[in-house]
Amino acid sequence: MSFKLITRPAVEPITVQEARDHLRVDSTQEDALISELISAARQYIEESTRRPLITQSWTYYADCFAGDIELKANLQSVTTVKYIDTDGNQQTLDAANYAADIAALVGVVYPAYSLDWPSARYVTNSIEIEF
Repeated sequence: MSFKLITRPAVEPITVQEARDHLRVDSTQEDALISELISAARQYIEESTRRPLITQSWTYYADCFAGDIELKANLQSVTTVKYIDTDGNQQTLDAANYAADIAALVGVVYPAYSLDWPSARYVTNSIEIEF
């Protein structure tokens, strides 16, 4: 399984002005550096805690369906669940056939009540979940 970032956060957790105020920096000469440091700090925290801090879009890839699928913390929604069927064609699973637990510590996607995941061809990255 792997994750690929699709859409980066539109904003950072703090503004350059807020960082300048905290650092007691009056000049704007270092704004580009401060901006890069804010972004780097956010990314470090997200990687260390495995929790996105700001809304962003991801794709999860796996070789097969396997029970409940753990995505990332702070899950807001699942956009699509796609898979390669046994004939080798990519299919998009109807949203009524799966559910997501966004209240869990780590977001989870699972088959809807009384359903199972569909049969999928076991090949590299045959499962794609956009969230």
